[in-house]
Amino acid sequence: MLTLYRKEIKSFFRSSGTWIILAYASLMQGISMSIGIQALNQLKLDQHLLYFTFHTPIFWFFYLFLFPLLTMKIFAGEEKTKTLELLIATPLRIHYIVISKYLAILTSYIILWIPSIITLLLIQRLNTSPIFDLNILLSNYGILFIMGSFYLSIGIFCSALSSNIINAGIINIGILIPLLFSGYIPNIWGEFPIAELFRYIAPQYHIYYFSQGSINSSSIIYYLSGTLLLLYLTKILIQKRIKTNSYI
Repeated sequence: MLTLYRKEIKSFFRSSGTWIILAYASLMQGISMSIGIQALNQLKLDQHLLYFTFHTPIFWFFYLFLFPLLTMKIFAGEEKTKTLELLIATPLRIHYIVISKYLAILTSYIILWIPSIITLLLIQRLNTSPIFDLNILLSNYGILFIMGSFYLSIGIFCSALSSNIINAGIINIGILIPLLFSGYIPNIWGEFPIAELFRYIAPQYHIYYFSQGSINSSSIIYYLSGTLLLLYLTKILIQKRIKTNSYI
């Protein structure tokens, strides 16, 4: 499993598309941070820079498209190059293959956030007064890691669902849109019996609590249980594809 993990990491960083994704992530993170700094200076609210940065529309636009870009080739790309069957023929069990690919893409996801962390630390150092404390930084990036774990598992599931990379990406976006933006529905339609459920599904609810430096155990359970479920469903789906040779 470790060998496959290393192979996936090397393959990811040897791809020219990876550097495009890294440039896209750095650019969008930079724009979000710039908007966050402007909001921090203009609104004078009792909030820190990270809160404003992670609540800008441009941030959620970037976040929506990040996961399809990272995951749509995971299994759909293997099918396109006809290497999925060769991979399945190895002594590794299916769940080891799924876990190896997932951990590789999760590692890549974490690396994409390093430029913004360095930038924030530099801003903190150059400012005469602190703009956030270390606990705030850790809790904010902690929830991004936990949420990202879940959304990446959705992307891997979508990639296993289709043999076409574009289809996998479109399916992924179709699933992510209601998950990411369901929290705005009560704001548009007003309160209704399950309005709180819509808010809870959306990441804005969870980011709000973590942005205050507090840890919400229900958020961790929600995202990690969803991640495990989707990885299990991905394994089942790959097994079904092998038996039936059926693809979208």
